[in-house]
This record gives sequence, C-alpha cells and structure tokens, in this order.
Amino acid sequence: MADAFTRNGGTPAEMDAIASANQNFEGLCPAFAKLYTAALSLDGEPGRHIKTALLYELARK
Repeated sequence: MADAFTRNGGTPAEMDAIASANQNFEGLCPAFAKLYTAALSLDGEPGRHIKTALLYELARK
C-alpha cells in the first residue's frame, strides 16, 4: 500500500500525518485523497479487500 501511495504522489510527511491523524497538517485532505486513490488502484485480492472495506464503511455511515 505504501508503494501505491507514493506512486500516486504521496510523500513520507503525508503518510506520517495520516498515520498520526494530525489534523494540524495543512495538506491532510489532499493526502487522504492520494491514499484513497492508491487504495483503489490496487489489483487482485488486496484491491478487492480494500475496495470492499471502503464501500462497507461508506455505506454504514
């Protein structure tokens, strides 16, 4: 997943901000957009699991 994140333009600082839920990080929203893009770009079984989990969480809210 980290490789997919960096392939989609994510930086180590953005990864740290997401991992620590740092709401003071100025680029947190764009970083999450990169994270979701990376998650949705994964193929195969890992991609299916991530897409299913994201859809489930969105639907239950």
